[in-house]
Amino acid sequence: KSMAFQPRVVKQNRGSAGEGIWLCWLEGKEYCKRLGDSTLSNTDKLKLMEMNDNHVEYHTVGEFIEFCVNGPTKKAGTWKSVFPGKYLEGGKQAGGQLVDQRLLSRISEGEVRML
Repeated sequence: KSMAFQPRVVKQNRGSAGEGIWLCWLEGKEYCKRLGDSTLSNTDKLKLMEMNDNHVEYHTVGEFIEFCVNGPTKKAGTWKSVFPGKYLEGGKQAGGQLVDQRLLSRISEGEVRML
């Protein structure tokens, strides 16, 4: 639902060098006006940018989910990322979680991290 509503950041819940942090935009489809008004199918297209090196990839929702769960399998298509995906590997105990958050349009101006 959230990806159909506005650009997102989807990231693994471990590491801090940009590996497994993806900026995600819908490709070739308008965003819905309110959260929950629409959902995406596995065939909807995404523009993805991995934050470790800012490279851009184009994949379907299904390919992106497959990469996040199982890595660069045949079902996930061809990936340029040098990292293996599999962000849920090891379960919650090993930090195997995905975080979905809103992409802030002013992020290019910088960010402040509070620890």
